[in-house]
Amino acid sequence: MIEAVVDDDERPAIEAAAAQLRDGLAVAAGEPWQVAVRFVRSLDDVARADPPTVVVASFLPEVAHAEEPIASVEGRWRSGLAALAARGDPPVLLCTVFRHVAADSTPGDVAAVRERIRRLALLAIDLSHDTGAGVVDIDRVFAHVGARVLDTDCRLRGRAAAEAAGHALVSGVLGLDLDDVIPPQTQERAVELQGTVDQLDRFVERRLAGHG
Repeated sequence: MIEAVVDDDERPAIEAAAAQLRDGLAVAAGEPWQVAVRFVRSLDDVARADPPTVVVASFLPEVAHAEEPIASVEGRWRSGLAALAARGDPPVLLCTVFRHVAADSTPGDVAAVRERIRRLALLAIDLSHDTGAGVVDIDRVFAHVGARVLDTDCRLRGRAAAEAAGHALVSGVLGLDLDDVIPPQTQERAVELQGTVDQLDRFVERRLAGHG
């Protein structure tokens, strides 16, 4: 179970990650594998009675709230992550935001939006260092492939962008200590099947062509 705290535009990326993980684990295990997704609005809404296996939380919703100081954003996130840790909840993956900003994709001055994205990326690193949360560096992965190739920007719109972000998310999930849920040998095989970021363009082409 993946529980996701993300922007609405990122939902296809989460769904793509679930599909990729489901397909990879099925091949690696030699039998069908169930991967489910729940979307919630904040870390405070993460399920208590039916806890997820992994929580994925993105900073993209914070980009549009330019009026809120980064210090205030940091306080909210630290509080939310501390509450999850106190409950003994599952691991959290923090997603950075792709720094390419189209002029019509988000309100405000483009340079100011890029600077806010940069500061949120630094916050993700700080929170990871202090809380143990993992980081899925969407910005680094997308910069490697290129905005023109993926035909997208910070909002990750488009099927190619969703599949590329899904790949990064699956790599993050498979890098966690999930031996109680996924047998180690199945994880290792799934990692091999997923491939590295250097193979991402061919991976996305296969997914778009429906070849998994």
